[in-house]
Amino acid sequence: MMKKTFSLVALVFVLASCSHTQSAPERPAQISGAPASVADVQFAQAISQNQVKVIQVSQFAQRNSKNTELITFAAGMTKSKEDETASLLKIFDPGTNHNQSSVALKALDDAHVLELWNARGAKFDKLFVAAMIAHYREAITVAQTELYSGTNTAAIALANEVITSRTKSINQLLALQKKI
Repeated sequence: MMKKTFSLVALVFVLASCSHTQSAPERPAQISGAPASVADVQFAQAISQNQVKVIQVSQFAQRNSKNTELITFAAGMTKSKEDETASLLKIFDPGTNHNQSSVALKALDDAHVLELWNARGAKFDKLFVAAMIAHYREAITVAQTELYSGTNTAAIALANEVITSRTKSINQLLALQKKI
């Protein structure tokens, strides 16, 4: 009996040390205080992680473009992404287990960001518009996946907002693309 108890204690110790290194116990993933599925967490992570790149790239327009319409669009984009990020932080509980891998959007990978950083004038304008259209289409796909697979009502509501706002932005960018 003593040997079995020792073996069980040793196994529990080994599993506990392998499963988590933080001192606080994990809580299940939550969004707005409600349980969140893997799809919900992946959606929230994908949107939040990609907001930073969108804000960064939109700020390049001030330096790299001479097109006032594009600069104005980019400035509005920065503001809307900052607002959306604030909303996301309100609903996404950072104290819960969010170890699921997120979905990375490829349209604004590091190579595209560097290309935009180095481009100037009309070249920047064309690259920026094309990159943002592709990025927004990817974001819509991620949001549609959330609508299909998600369970958390706050995340689903955000997915609907993403689809609406990105569709509007794509339409604006397509109109701008015809002018440059």
